[in-house]
Parts: sequence; C-alpha cells; structure tokens
Amino acid sequence: MTGTQAPIDVLRAYQTRAVRDVQRAHRQRRRVLLVEFMGTGKTVTAASIVRSWVAQGARVLILVHRGEILKQTLTKLKRAGLPAEMVGVIWGAHEGLNLDAPVQLASVQTIANREPVPGITHIVIDEAHHAQAATWRKVLAWYPEAKLLGLTATPERLDGKPLGEWFDHMVLGELAETLIADGWLAKPEIWTREDGWRPAKMKKRGGDYSPEEAARAMSGSTIVGGIPAAYLKHGEGLPAVLFAATKAQAKTLVAAFKKVRVTAETLFGEDSDDAREAKLARLKSGETRVLCTCDVLGEGWDFAGCRVVIVARPTASLARYMQWAGRAMRPGGKAIILDHAGNFYAHGAPWEDHEWSLEGRPKKPSLFVPSVDPEGRVTFIEPREVKGVLIRADHVERQTVCAGFKGLPCPTEEKPKPEVFCPRNVRARHGEPWRCHRCSGWHRSNVPVQFLKKVEQKTCAGWGVHICDKTVPASQLSPSRTWHRKGAPWRCFVCDRRNRSPLRAANPSLYVFTEQIVCPGYDGPCPTSAVATSKNLTPGAVFRRKGKPWRCRPCSNKAAASAPARVAMINQLARERVKKAESRRAKLQQQCPGWKGQCPNSAVCPVSSMAPFMVKRRGGKPWRCHLCSQRRRHSLSAKTRKAQN
Repeated sequence: MTGTQAPIDVLRAYQTRAVRDVQRAHRQRRRVLLVEFMGTGKTVTAASIVRSWVAQGARVLILVHRGEILKQTLTKLKRAGLPAEMVGVIWGAHEGLNLDAPVQLASVQTIANREPVPGITHIVIDEAHHAQAATWRKVLAWYPEAKLLGLTATPERLDGKPLGEWFDHMVLGELAETLIADGWLAKPEIWTREDGWRPAKMKKRGGDYSPEEAARAMSGSTIVGGIPAAYLKHGEGLPAVLFAATKAQAKTLVAAFKKVRVTAETLFGEDSDDAREAKLARLKSGETRVLCTCDVLGEGWDFAGCRVVIVARPTASLARYMQWAGRAMRPGGKAIILDHAGNFYAHGAPWEDHEWSLEGRPKKPSLFVPSVDPEGRVTFIEPREVKGVLIRADHVERQTVCAGFKGLPCPTEEKPKPEVFCPRNVRARHGEPWRCHRCSGWHRSNVPVQFLKKVEQKTCAGWGVHICDKTVPASQLSPSRTWHRKGAPWRCFVCDRRNRSPLRAANPSLYVFTEQIVCPGYDGPCPTSAVATSKNLTPGAVFRRKGKPWRCRPCSNKAAASAPARVAMINQLARERVKKAESRRAKLQQQCPGWKGQCPNSAVCPVSSMAPFMVKRRGGKPWRCHLCSQRRRHSLSAKTRKAQN
C-alpha cells in the first residue's frame, strides 16, 4: 500500500482548531457532528481528518448525495495528500472503483443498491442533515460500530427535525461573523422586499412550502419583471444563481432574463452529467450570466466566482435559506443576495449566530432588538417592498450628524436622536441613512443641488444693474430661510424677483431712482407746477412707476394720453364742475315743486337735501318729496294721480 503524500492544502487556523476538537470528541464519543459555515472548507477539514485516520490503519467510507459534491471531495482528498490509488470511487459506472483502497468515496444512492463494503471503521457523512433519509439509514445500519463524522453548516433537517438520533456530540466551528472579519467569508449585501410579505395559509410539504404554491405566489408580473430588473441594477455582469420553486418557474424567469438581453439557462437534476458540466462551465467562463435551478446547487456546490444569489421562492426552512445564501459568500469579490421572497424577514441575516441543538429546532434570534457592531452598524430584520423594488436590508450606519442631501453636508449639522436607530425607524427609512427634515429626500426631491448651498451676504443683491445697499437681516441668512429661497441670494422687497418680474432687465433706466421737486409735465411743462411729495419719491413708488418720473394727475400718462390740449381740456372740465356745484348749492329750495304741478302737501325741503353730494346724486334735478318723486309717481295709476292733484 502506498503511503500518504505531503498535503497541498494548508489548513487555516480555524480548520486546525476544528480538527483538534473533532479528534478530542472522538476519544469519548462515537458519533460527532462538525458544524462549519458554508464556504469555510468543511471538506478540506474532513480530508485532513481522514488522512490521519488512514495513517492509523483505518478504512474510511465517505458518503455524498450529489455528483458535483463527489467530484469536489475527490479533488480535496488528493490535495490533502491521499493519492488516487488510495481512494476508491463508488458512483455509477465510474472508472475509479477500487474496493481495496483504504478510502471509499461513494454516492449514497449508488452504494445503497450494492453490497456493503467490508472492513469500514470510520464513516464521514457530507451534508449530514440528510442522515435521517431512508437511503442514508440503510447504509449506516451496515456499520453499527463505525465512528461517524457528520459535516454540515445547518445541523437540522429541512423540516426542522433534530439530528440527535444519529449524533452524540456537536463541534461548533468558528462564528461566521469572525470569519467575515478575518476575510475568510464575504459579507453580502442583502436586498429584500419592502412590504414585509410572508406566505399566508400556504400549504407545506416535508416541512417547507409546497413548490407549486410557492411558485404561484411569485408568479405576479411585477415580481417576474422585477427579478431581472433587480439583477441589472445591483449585480449586472456578475455570475448569478437563481433558486426557483419549480421547473416551470425557472423556465419563465429564464425567458424574462433573455427579454432584457441577459444570458440565462436552466439547470435541473434530470440533466445529464455532460450537460450539467457544460452549463456550469459556461457560468464560470461568463458566457452564461444567470443559472436558474430549483433542485440542485443548493448544497455543497463550490464555485467562488458566484457573486449573486437570487432567491425567487419563499421557504420556511432556515437551513435551506442559509444554504442558498452561502453560495455567494465565498471570498473573492462583492457578494449580493437578492431576496424577492422576503425570506430575510423570517430568518434574518444568514451570518447571524444560531443556538443549534441536536435536540430540536434552534431558538430564533430576536427580530426586533438591534445589535450594534464595533463599527457602529445596526443590524435590523424587517424588510419591505414596493412594486417589486428591493431595498438594502442588511445594515445601516449609526450616525452622529445628518447625512445631508445628494453629497452636500447638512447646513445645520443636526444630530440624530437615539430613537432613530431603533428597528422600527430604520425600517421606515428603508435602510437609508438618517437625514434631518430639511435634508430628507422627499422634502428636497425637487430642489436642484445648486440650490442647496448657503449664501453669505451683507447687503441686498439688488436686481439687474441696480445695486441695493439695504442691510441683510440676520434671520434671512439662517439655513431654513436660505433653503426657502432655494439657494438664491437675499433681496429686499423692492428688489425681490417676484416684485420685479414684470420689468425688463435689459432696460437699465427702469432701475434708476429719480429725485424730483416739481412735475415735469407731459409733452411740455406742467401747467400747474405741481410739487412732488416725499411719498411719491420712495423706492416703492418709483418701482410702481417702473422707473418713470413722477407726474401730477393732470399730467399723468392716462390723463394726457393724446396731446397738451388734453391737459387744458381736463382743467377746463374741472373748472366747469366747480361752477356747476356752486350753482347747485345756490339754488336752494323752500318747498317741493311737486310732480307735473304743485306738491299736494307743500312739503318743505330740508337743508341736507341741498348738500352738493345730494344735488349730484339727483343729477342736478330739483328736490321732491316722497309722494312727488318720479319713482312714486310712476307706480300710481292715472286716476289716482288726478285725484291727488
């Protein structure tokens, strides 16, 4: 038998600790479960343990449930220092069959239909949360005394049942948050629904939502159209894997991606090995951008180039949700999770620590208590969606001052209150940083960026060519007033744009204030030599005249619109009105003149009726008593009037 070789893969610190903890546990327990996060090299850790077992003369059986995982495990065993002749492969008609090799790498579906391999002392179960299935039970029953090592990132079945029946002890690996901080995992951006939608009254099958009903819930045109749109917005050009509920849904989404010119294709378990390898190769080369699947690639698939995971189905299984998310968390670039089914709302961030137990489903982490990391980020849970648009849901920065608007600092440097960082308020902001009322997006949405800068002044900015020296009040330079002016400089009332809008800025003469003493007349000197009062020379009065000189009323444009003769005519009419008024006042009456005859009552005319405004009101006609007035007389019949007369 050929000895082992020097390993190519060097264990990381956390993998070395895991090997040590597993070896210690196996000294006292026969069945040990190793829990390590997705993408942290569980297979590399197990290969190192298998190498040490082989060096001690053990025969090892490694069980996997998918062909892709079997191929990856075979590569990891060789890199761990186990040559090809020491590893036998039991998988269909694979040419690597060698039952004499100390290590047997077997597909559980294949070995369950064959005779047991003799002499097995140690068993490694990859994706050990499947161990309760009937096929696995059959194989494990062949070796009741063999030591078991289970490998998983989610130590519970997809239906939430415990694994305590098959394992006695659990070894927990490094926390995901620590691995992210050390650079061994990528922390993804999580974009999820904004409406907090969760499946209601959806039937379950095997502990998870029925695939048919899950696909039906995600079949709306807004969601189907929003999935390619979200990919183009957040992850365009990056290799992506989409997890659908059914094959029909996956095909529908492939068509939706092709409609927006994104290369996409499906990958199903029924595909041949050659077709499957060709599709994965196209994804790795970039020829295919999105690979849509519903029953494969959810576990054990190792492709560090996968940077985007698109979740297009709801799931009640925490394990399944974490397995999906882990496909994009390998280090090596930006990681993005597009959660169109709102699973983040139910299960939280995939890197959160969970209280795993061999006795049952772990306790769910609190969805409403924020946790603040050393960098000040606040993790919150409840996501929302509006019309298929995803929002950032994984973290928000804790702030000391307002974030401003469109890259401009807040003019007030307002400080947020502690309550704005509670999950409820963070959720209401859709993950956006906090902004004060003046800098909030909805308040400033229609204000151009150039209007958001504060203007410093000492005097009025004037209007056009006119320079105004009016001092700016301090209140007009406050941030609120500057914003109210949309960044425009302050102007006094006379120079304000609203008051000056009818004027033409091209005519400088409109903005020159005129100092006068007498009226300049109209097409000649003023006939009355009227003197201008001080109120006619104020800036407001000059503004209302549009910069024109002051004129008395007879000389104003309206009164003297035609010629100087108009002025004389106006003066003559004025003198005639005065004479008529004097003549009316002189013609005092003693008695009512009656109506077409004498007054029957001989009514005496009161003095008040001879006042000028009363004479004017009567149109210069003589005064008559009530019975003799024209209105009264018109309402009486001729017979009555004859009797009265």
